[in-house]
Amino acid sequence: MALAAGNIFMSELNNPYKAPGADIAQAEGPEQEPPRFFAVDGRIGRCRFLVYSTLGTSTLGLALGMVAALLEIFSWRPPIGNLLEFTIGFVAFIPLLIMARRRLHDLDRTGWWLLALLLGLFATAAAVFMMLFLLLCPGSKGANRFGPAPAANPRWLSLVAVPLSLAAIGWGIIDVHDTMEAQRNGPPAATVH
Repeated sequence: MALAAGNIFMSELNNPYKAPGADIAQAEGPEQEPPRFFAVDGRIGRCRFLVYSTLGTSTLGLALGMVAALLEIFSWRPPIGNLLEFTIGFVAFIPLLIMARRRLHDLDRTGWWLLALLLGLFATAAAVFMMLFLLLCPGSKGANRFGPAPAANPRWLSLVAVPLSLAAIGWGIIDVHDTMEAQRNGPPAATVH
């Protein structure tokens, strides 16, 4: 009996008419790019773009602001006017540029489109248009010339993105209001101590 069972088992393995087996555990979906905060290349989705660029820019800006405050406490001023403030502002802007480049890659666009954002620094309407383009346009489906599609967002990332979006909108409204008030009222009067 054992010999007959062994023959049936062996004949199943060598049966040329048997359907090929597939290891379902190894079957994978489409390739996705793993989320990487400190990456310069690759693709990034809308939600991660918003969260990563906001956190990166604000963290770096806060750290550089502390350095500037320390330099101010020790009475060190650069020889050229507001060079320190300009440098801090530009360096704090770098995480946004990196994330915008990755977001453009998700939209199957080259990083050269960042020139529109850089030129937009001098023309507010162009910067607003570029940011809306990056935040609202869905990325290309599947892999494109810049790599595989970004991985799906975890729920916590979406929960962080909502307050950041509201804060960004509120900051934009306040900034536009302050700019309009300054234009209407002229420069602030100097105070005498």
